[in-house]
Amino acid sequence: MRSSTGTETNRSNCHPFSYKNWLFMHNGQIGGYEFLRWQLDRLIPEHLYCHRHGATDSEVIFLLMIANGLEDNPEKAIEVTLAQILGMMKQKNIKDPLRFTAVFSDGEEITAIRFSSDEQAPSLYCKQFAKHTVIGSEPLDHCSDSWTQVPAGHIAKIKGQNYQIQPLPELLKMTA
Repeated sequence: MRSSTGTETNRSNCHPFSYKNWLFMHNGQIGGYEFLRWQLDRLIPEHLYCHRHGATDSEVIFLLMIANGLEDNPEKAIEVTLAQILGMMKQKNIKDPLRFTAVFSDGEEITAIRFSSDEQAPSLYCKQFAKHTVIGSEPLDHCSDSWTQVPAGHIAKIKGQNYQIQPLPELLKMTA
């Protein structure tokens, strides 16, 4: 079972969360989630709300990303979703950070993102092998020098044998 932000630890609150061919995992928190939960739930369109099975901030983020175009433009969906959450946190004068390290996939491409509105983004590492790439929150072996830490404010993408890390959109850097 997993720890979750302000909600019970049970199966419906465990990742990966899924929608059609998409899987999503999140390590982090929406600061002040208990004060935003009601408003965030209302941002989920009715046709997606029936896919909300748990009560976590992680599942809200995933469903908002879907609502914001994850299936067509993942980078834009990340940008819009995190900007929505940060804007709501600012309106409510919430000082606790938004910490967002996540991995999601459509079955063809894996995207991992490391972001935080403070200086403490949850860790994210990648290691490239001859025929595959592994992503983890921590190095999975004793050879940590062979792992690349994804810098805060960056996205890592894996498709087949191709692996790249790129900065997040400028909008998120300005709102953080």
